[in-house]
Amino acid sequence: MNLEQIQSKMMMAVDEEDYHLALELAHKAVDLTDSEKKAWCLLNVADILIKQKNYEKAGKTAIKAGQILQPMYGADSYEYAYVCLYLGKVYFNLNKYEVSRQCLDFFVQSAKSHLRNLTDVEDKANIELLIEDARMGILANSEIIQHNMLME
Repeated sequence: MNLEQIQSKMMMAVDEEDYHLALELAHKAVDLTDSEKKAWCLLNVADILIKQKNYEKAGKTAIKAGQILQPMYGADSYEYAYVCLYLGKVYFNLNKYEVSRQCLDFFVQSAKSHLRNLTDVEDKANIELLIEDARMGILANSEIIQHNMLME
């Protein structure tokens, strides 16, 4: 099976909520790839782990993807910031609200900058949706942080 076939079957497994199979296929995809493709496959693994509520492994997996993308694109790149979007979700679910807020804020700033360089309408719309999701996460983190401060 080639990478495209594996990814297609993996997405079908995710749609059917068969996360065990999806995770198995995602790991196969990681094993078949190198460099940048490996990083994106690792983010697929992280996404499945998030769906399984296995946040610690998801975080470690996203960090591995970031370790591949950061040297290739730089720490201020959209590609690296996309990893921070995953980490923001992970840290929120691990009750690390300030770190989550920082990750999501970094993603929003980077994505807004990245939008200026895009011409494809569909790509722009997808990134705008991700920005809006991240902003909602930032708001949720801020509210929890504020609530926790009041309770102290």
